[in-house]
Parts: sequence; C-alpha cells; structure tokens
Amino acid sequence: MASVGQNTAGVLIQYGIGTDMTTEPTTFNDLPNITGYPDLVSDPNTEDVTPLSETKMVINIPLLMDLGILAFPAVMTRELIEIVNDEIIPAQESGSVVWFRVKFPAPLDVTYSAPAMFEPVYPTSADANGVVRTSVRLTPKSAIAIKLGTVAP
Repeated sequence: MASVGQNTAGVLIQYGIGTDMTTEPTTFNDLPNITGYPDLVSDPNTEDVTPLSETKMVINIPLLMDLGILAFPAVMTRELIEIVNDEIIPAQESGSVVWFRVKFPAPLDVTYSAPAMFEPVYPTSADANGVVRTSVRLTPKSAIAIKLGTVAP
C-alpha cells in the first residue's frame, strides 16, 4: 500500500505548564487561531577549518543547531492574547516551565515538543481591509523531542 501524504487539517499547536525541563506536562491546551507553523529543524552552525594549503574546497565542521525564535503565525484574538500574555508569561515568570507541542493527526500521528520561553503577543504589520494578525513567538530551551504514535490530548 502506498503512503498517504499529510495535509495541515487538524494539526494542533499546544502549550502545557509544567515544573521541570525534562518531564512533559500531563495536560496540554490548544493555542487558538494559529494559522501555520515554522520550520522545526535547522542546519547546524558550522566552523570553517579550511587549511591554507587547500585549493579546491572549504572544509567545515558541524557545531550546535540553533533554532532561534520560532514564530507561529496567528489571527490576533482576545482569547490568544489572554492565554499567552495573562497565563503563559506569568507562569514563566513564577518559575514554571512552559512547553510547546505541535501535534499531527493520522496518518502521520506524530508529536514534536520541547520546553520553551514564550514572548508576549503583539500585533504584526497590517494593511487596510485586512485581518489583524500576530505571531506566537517562542524559543526552545532544549532539543525538540519526537514521539510517534498516539499522544494523549
């Protein structure tokens, strides 16, 4: 049987509030009105170690991967502002560890998650006759874990 591709219908972007960096929270909630997700992988940084004697090719060694800030585009709503600015940010400030999760339904049935530092929600640029948009911005605090198979809601 041939593999079936995955569309974005039903993909969930979620957050969970936990107590440490190594154990995922048991409960995750949906971030509402998310309209996309960024690349969850990047090429590792590299360092040029080419000797002066080399005449044909640059020689690089791989270093650490840096995802930087992940920006999840969204429609800006009061509900989203309240979740991020009034729930997630204060939880971080009080010492809780907030995790993000990207959950794909079947046929992929895979989840990507990591503890992260969220930023407050602000509007992004807009034009006349448009929808007010924003990005939920976060920085992963560790490598993103991959889990195959059914993951609890």
